[in-house]
Amino acid sequence: MKLLVAFVVLAMVHTALGRSAGAPTGACGNLMPQHSVASQPIPGPFRIYHNIPMVMSPSTNYRISVFTSDMSVFNGMFCQVREDTLEASGQPYGQFILSEGLRHVDCSATFPGVSPMAGITHSARLNTNNETFYWSSPAEVSSLPLRLRVVCSAVVNFNNIFVRIPGSVFYSRTPPPTVEPSATTPAPNATASPTTVSSATPPVTTDASACPGAAAATTDDERYRAYLYCWSQQFESWNRAYQAWLASGGQGCAAPPAPTTSSP
Repeated sequence: MKLLVAFVVLAMVHTALGRSAGAPTGACGNLMPQHSVASQPIPGPFRIYHNIPMVMSPSTNYRISVFTSDMSVFNGMFCQVREDTLEASGQPYGQFILSEGLRHVDCSATFPGVSPMAGITHSARLNTNNETFYWSSPAEVSSLPLRLRVVCSAVVNFNNIFVRIPGSVFYSRTPPPTVEPSATTPAPNATASPTTVSSATPPVTTDASACPGAAAATTDDERYRAYLYCWSQQFESWNRAYQAWLASGGQGCAAPPAPTTSSP
């Protein structure tokens, strides 16, 4: 009986804590936290922003932020910069720079030849709504896939996980030029597409008076986090208006304007 009670207590502790020391190496391919539960629909409240330009530079440190648009707290994460696929076969590249509360995940057993610093996870419970860290791009880019993206999994609690949240796509080197359709020969089934906004650089307002958190910030990091939150609220408002316009069949009014793309 005592043995059974001890087992139940241990199981409850495991469920409550999850993997407080971060993702295991077994998650390197599918980025699954291995909590034996299915992922919630992505992206959920999670957003990934970075200052990587459309064409990255080699041997350069870039800032990446994982945060929640509704300011809800999460406790764990696992991120990679990988080729442009959300499948488990997506190989990671580059190296992450550690900061407090984070550690590397060595994925070289899953992907031979990659740096043991190509994955980053929490080393203790994060208990945050915004985690910012840095990624260093490879020195040699000619052998990289052309298209890359930041991909993360996030853990709210043991039973509430979000797996392979995609960031925006960027290029490892200048892409080849595309062939435009002839002006006299329209492309088949050509239709106008809605305006899209790249999140490579956070398109946030830089007017501190419109963002009280930024006005009160005393450091660049605090100001950056405040601008991210303000922009997320602007984007959510714009997105709701845009979805309503789509639902109406686009009748009676013009499409809402896309958010501006200035950066802090």
